[in-house]
Amino acid sequence: MDNICGIDITGKLAHVLVIKGSKENHEIVTKKPVKIELGDHTNQENIKDFYQNISDFLKENSISKVALKSGSTGVYKSGPAVFKMEALIQLTGMNIDYVKPQTLSAYWKNAT
Repeated sequence: MDNICGIDITGKLAHVLVIKGSKENHEIVTKKPVKIELGDHTNQENIKDFYQNISDFLKENSISKVALKSGSTGVYKSGPAVFKMEALIQLTGMNIDYVKPQTLSAYWKNAT
């Protein structure tokens, strides 16, 4: 079974959790989301630390795919920290799918 990492970025935090299995048959591995913080996005050391922390998390949890919750649409609705965090996650080399909030809501509504 694959380990899939779900990530929701809000402000300077990446809320991360791990799901094992498939869409039809899965279990949540991390009972509470892990918070990985960027800190000051203008500080190069903070950028490096965030990249290292997210990379380590993905490796330690044997992640095969990342599901990244899509942010706000439109010009400038997300701050610069969010754009940097998304780019750093993409640089990990993981297979990334973007998931719209409406898709998640519909899935969980039908799953219960």
